[in-house]
Amino acid sequence: MNFFSNRTKVNGDIKQEGFTLTEIIIYVGLLAIFTIAVMNIFINITKVYKNVHAVRKIENTALFTMDRMTREIKNASTIDSANTIWGTSTVASLSLNTTNASGTSEILRFYKSGPTIYMNRNGSLVGPLSSNSVVVSTLKFEQVVASSSESVKVTLTLETGTSTTYFSKTFYNTATLRGSY
Repeated sequence: MNFFSNRTKVNGDIKQEGFTLTEIIIYVGLLAIFTIAVMNIFINITKVYKNVHAVRKIENTALFTMDRMTREIKNASTIDSANTIWGTSTVASLSLNTTNASGTSEILRFYKSGPTIYMNRNGSLVGPLSSNSVVVSTLKFEQVVASSSESVKVTLTLETGTSTTYFSKTFYNTATLRGSY
């Protein structure tokens, strides 16, 4: 049985051209395999993009948050130990005594409330340091005292994603107060 056949007469002979049923089944099967392969590649590229995007959100939030906290810790003159909560990840809080550009004394406070890290200056909210698309699961401050300096070790764990693209990463940093050495 020939589909799409074309009968032509050449030199008195009838020549039949076209596709047989077997050829059409083979071509359709090959087209189906090729289509499935292309769809799998597309699905995998989409998954990789979501994973990279989730990791980038975590790393950008960690970079901004840790950079701001480290800069403020380094510029602080002392730690307000009475208002600092050390070593816990659920209600962590760090209070720093510092001065602004005009030489006025200020108190900076970093703390975790819900899934976000906030910064206060003299009791007024400066704003959130962490992105709202990233959950802060751990914020921990540890005091490191040496004979001639005082430092703060910060532990920060961030999470983001859905059930299929969930990521969690922990970051560590230690900053020494400039006024302590």
